[in-house]
Amino acid sequence: DVHVPMIPWYTLPHAETNTWIKISTGVLFVTFICPALSNYAIFQIALALAITLGSISPIYALILEWPLTQKKPTVRAATGATLAVGGVIFLSILSA
Repeated sequence: DVHVPMIPWYTLPHAETNTWIKISTGVLFVTFICPALSNYAIFQIALALAITLGSISPIYALILEWPLTQKKPTVRAATGATLAVGGVIFLSILSA
């Protein structure tokens, strides 16, 4: 019988301060800043432009990942981002 120590669910994992700053910044952006800026953009620019800019976020994510994590984007990630943007372009051509 193997004894596994019980760890309370609310116990945070041990991480360096720099890691917690990155996690907190990400939570702040995803939870508050991104929705606030998206709603602001909808009222400041044309709705179609705001939606298009939001739809090409895979490209932004791909570009920002490189300097933030020092990992080059993979061919698979670039292909996925290209397909996502291509889908937005295809749908915008169909609706025109």
